[in-house]
Amino acid sequence: MTQWPIFSLGFRPFFILGSIWACVIVLCWSLNLSGIAFSGFVITDHIYEMVYGFSGAIVVGFLLTATQNWTKKRGVHGLPLIILCALWITARVFTVFQIDFYKLAFDFLFYAYFVFLIAPYLVQTSQKRNWIIFAILILFLCNITLPLLGMNIHQSLYLSFVGLLLLVFIISHRVIPFFTQNTIVVESLKVPIVVEKLSLLLFFLWLTLLFMPSQMSSKSSILAAFCLLLIGFRIKKWPWSKVIDVPILAVLYMSYFWLLVALILDALNLIPAANFPRTVITHALSFGYLGGMILAMISRVSLGHTGRKLEASTAITISYFVFHTGAFIRVFGPITNIDKTLIYTVSGMFWTLSFIIFIFEYVPYLVKPRVDGKVS
Repeated sequence: MTQWPIFSLGFRPFFILGSIWACVIVLCWSLNLSGIAFSGFVITDHIYEMVYGFSGAIVVGFLLTATQNWTKKRGVHGLPLIILCALWITARVFTVFQIDFYKLAFDFLFYAYFVFLIAPYLVQTSQKRNWIIFAILILFLCNITLPLLGMNIHQSLYLSFVGLLLLVFIISHRVIPFFTQNTIVVESLKVPIVVEKLSLLLFFLWLTLLFMPSQMSSKSSILAAFCLLLIGFRIKKWPWSKVIDVPILAVLYMSYFWLLVALILDALNLIPAANFPRTVITHALSFGYLGGMILAMISRVSLGHTGRKLEASTAITISYFVFHTGAFIRVFGPITNIDKTLIYTVSGMFWTLSFIIFIFEYVPYLVKPRVDGKVS
């Protein structure tokens, strides 16, 4: 088993597991809202599994793969990777049976073991640029201990959600310019380091205010406006119109667009008549930005690291369209007069369908050796 291709690098098992779980938890939540089934699957379960189950699995798979590229050392594989998968699966089994303490305990073991495995790659002096990623992972691990110590699980979930968004913010500002310059002939997309750091700081402060109690979250709109201006300066050279004909690149831009939507909606709340609900803004971030970047990255990474050409097939291009249609429905639907349960259910079906397409298209790639004969 340790020699199976699926356990040769972290993206293989965790992109499969995370994608399957993305379908399961959103389907359960949609059926719950419709009153059809899974009445015990409450909002806390939905958020928990989106953060620690689905998103966490994808982040672990991505970082186990990216660290091999960053350090040029063979990535985690074989038995350690199998143990890591087993811990994640065990936690999900306890989720199904709603045994919260053991779910939390095994998720803690999962993330603790992951940090232990990835630490030798990230703490190197040559990896100073990635120390912030390691720091976020440590905070993520600390957050999951809060419920085990008897603290409010909602605090843990929102802190970890902020951590996930920070990771995606950092990575998206690295990969989008890099992939763009590798695909399209454009001028340098680099920005001054001070702009990078200041935009990350403003984004963090905005998220912190956004997820505070309502009397404080109202102050987030001011930061959203400043953050939007700084990010606008940071991405002003991005060739948005030139990527339309390259679906595997265009989907990264489309996913990033939802970050701008979230900031714009919150900034508009400075106008008293606007009053966009926080849930609309958070779903632009969670469904559109986080979920969209995940689908975009797993479809791209899975091609590159299995030795295939970086071109989106017709099927996966359809999944991109389906996904972002669902994001549009979920974000803007609730501010219309359409029945909210219908909106949540339909958008959930679109989300599920997009990941089902990914599963059927990519699992055969992920369980077989690289087509170019290399090891990964």
